[in-house]
Amino acid sequence: MSTESAESDTDIGEEIAHELEEPQINMAAAVPSIIPFPQKLDLDGNIATNWRKFKRTWDNYEIASGLSEKDAKLRTATLLTCVGSDAMDIFDGFAFEEENHRKDITKVIEKFRAFCVGKTNETFERYSFNICDQKECDSIDGYVSKLRKLAKTCNYGQLEESLIRDRIVCGVRDNTSRKRLLQEDGLTLQKSIDLCRSFESTTKKLQTMAGSNGINESTDIKAVRHKTAKFHKRRQNKHDKQSDIKKFPKKANNCDYCGRQCEKGKCPAYGKKCDSCGRYNHFKSQCRQGKYMKRRSEVKHVSVNVYTDDSESEFEINTVESSEINMVQSKIFAKMLLVDQNKQIKFQLDSGATANLIPKSLVHESLIEETDNTLTMYNKSQMSAYGICTLRLKNPKTNKRYNVKFIVVGDEYTPLLGSRQSSK
Repeated sequence: MSTESAESDTDIGEEIAHELEEPQINMAAAVPSIIPFPQKLDLDGNIATNWRKFKRTWDNYEIASGLSEKDAKLRTATLLTCVGSDAMDIFDGFAFEEENHRKDITKVIEKFRAFCVGKTNETFERYSFNICDQKECDSIDGYVSKLRKLAKTCNYGQLEESLIRDRIVCGVRDNTSRKRLLQEDGLTLQKSIDLCRSFESTTKKLQTMAGSNGINESTDIKAVRHKTAKFHKRRQNKHDKQSDIKKFPKKANNCDYCGRQCEKGKCPAYGKKCDSCGRYNHFKSQCRQGKYMKRRSEVKHVSVNVYTDDSESEFEINTVESSEINMVQSKIFAKMLLVDQNKQIKFQLDSGATANLIPKSLVHESLIEETDNTLTMYNKSQMSAYGICTLRLKNPKTNKRYNVKFIVVGDEYTPLLGSRQSSK
């Protein structure tokens, strides 16, 4: 009896070992060791995106390993091995209509898709597709790839290709490309992609050529955009001002004769005498002659000293305007050196004078020659002279020397160089 039981136990053990060895052989044959398993399903972050990536990798793995032609139970077991322990915990919580569905890979994948992606909102997916525009960093191929990915969840059916084409025309970054696409008759998706590729390649080549010639095309484009923006801003400001004028009409101007808002032909200043100028038909408050005389009577004095790099050279400009002088007088001075006396004198430069003047106190009496000449001033007045003399002057700035003939006048006058010497 014990011998029979021992033999039966041995047979059972051999059968179990045979059953355990058989799947290992099948697994090794079905899943070549040279092809690595897909990475586990990442349940952190955007689960929907992670599931799509995992599903794409899994489909490629099944084809490459030949697993897609094997039994459904083996495929399911391999899938559950790949998804990882966290996904296995989620799998244990799935509710299946029948228990054998747990070994059906189609049912298992559908459960994972429903858990990770959820129910697709077709309206929102189409909205995302329709607002997808090409960005600065997107090439045309990258942009088309992005549109194809978004279109998969939009359920466009047979219209998918044509809608992707329309989205390229509307969303392409460059307006020149868009214009070229709109001009094309019988535009197809492939044709639109080819045209955009051609334009993109040409643009890059032009930028390379422009860069080699020292031309920064992007800077020129930004400058044009900036100028256009400023133009639109000025135009908008002008429009706003015109709107303000319409909302708030300008008040009527006051009368130039009475200073009030009077009716035409009924001005109260008509026939009245002005207390300021003595003329008729306006009030004193509106007298233009009085305002003009008031401005003329204001005295202004401006004194500006300008020094050059040479400390020995100085120019002074004095401007005086008063009621008696209806003009601006400018006086320019220059320092010159009297060589014989080794003394610097500040001379006024007068381009309108025909003579050179020097006060008597600055000249030695032995150098003065008597003369009967009389000087005529700009206001027709006469001025007598003590005589004439010739002095040697030196320009401190250029070190040039000049023999200048002067008329000796009283000490109340300023040393003056006429037009001939001023030009030197």
